[in-house]
Amino acid sequence: MRLAIEAARESGVPLDIVGDGPQATALKAEAAGSGVAFHGFLTPSQRDDVLRSASALVLPSQCYENFPLVVFHDGLAYLSTGKANNVLDYLIHRARIKPVIGVFVPPVNRDAEYWDYQQTQFASFICNELVPVIDAKYRTLTSPNDRATVGISAGSVVALHIAYHHPDVFGKVAAHSGANVENIASYRDGPYQPIQIYGDAGTYEFYSLDMRELRTALESKGYTHSYKEWHEGHSWGNWRAHLDNALEYLFPGLALSVNDQPTSIPDAFRLSQNYPNPFNPSTSIPFELPEASMVTLKVYDMLGREIATLVQQEMDPGFHKATWNATGVASGVYICVLQAQALASTSAKPFIETKKLMLLR
Repeated sequence: MRLAIEAARESGVPLDIVGDGPQATALKAEAAGSGVAFHGFLTPSQRDDVLRSASALVLPSQCYENFPLVVFHDGLAYLSTGKANNVLDYLIHRARIKPVIGVFVPPVNRDAEYWDYQQTQFASFICNELVPVIDAKYRTLTSPNDRATVGISAGSVVALHIAYHHPDVFGKVAAHSGANVENIASYRDGPYQPIQIYGDAGTYEFYSLDMRELRTALESKGYTHSYKEWHEGHSWGNWRAHLDNALEYLFPGLALSVNDQPTSIPDAFRLSQNYPNPFNPSTSIPFELPEASMVTLKVYDMLGREIATLVQQEMDPGFHKATWNATGVASGVYICVLQAQALASTSAKPFIETKKLMLLR
């Protein structure tokens, strides 16, 4: 239903890059294969350094309603490694989140923009130049409560900075594995801002200490927030597998609504394709239960040998997800098998469905 396109190609509008020096020439070459082209001016002397190429994941032109906006920092990595377009497509299709417009913004000078001396100018560019262009071009909802800024690692630091210092633009933020002293001090010691925050980290990464300190700051000031830790490291395997948790918290769809029970219960047993696929090392495997069931979810290799047991328990009806961390497992094609036996009809034939998973190192 939704198309991932590059807005520059969609509109046919040529890219406008200021200057003809070496940096501008390099940026033109980089932008030639990119999406939406934006240029912001961090300082008057750096105009050649601030072209922004942002890919947009938008809804078809026949849709007439307006939609929330999600801005992803490290945008190209979110698309190529994080497979965020696949995650968004699945979550929207299954009504796990509201339909959103995703904008993926790559950095030009990552360290300086995300946590160093250009952070303030970068935040101003996002809020005062990029967002108005997106609002003018696409059917976005303009309330801060309908806008989120999302990042991983250093991108998480700048996402937290942008939301706190520009709550009139972004009322939601997702921070994966990244918070610095400035972030923590702002949320702990500064004035309360009307922001909804999702944060998470891996238990095997150093940054979990900073994220825990941020969680304490949020709790002390009464922020609306959710914080989770996973048995993962500081990697795209972690962030990719749990992007859905952030999006479902910030933009819950009808399938998650406690006030709409009919849409909260699937109408049939179903095993969905894992995402991302191919993956390395973690992937999410969604499945649906129309009634309480005894559930077994296992992974086998192509020779039929059992590799992992992901679920083996009684489960309530609803939409569920298992995560397979294939660290230490060889690359190849694997078979995921879901077997579900309804508890109310144990004499009935159990439901069985399989999907192929591709692990690429």
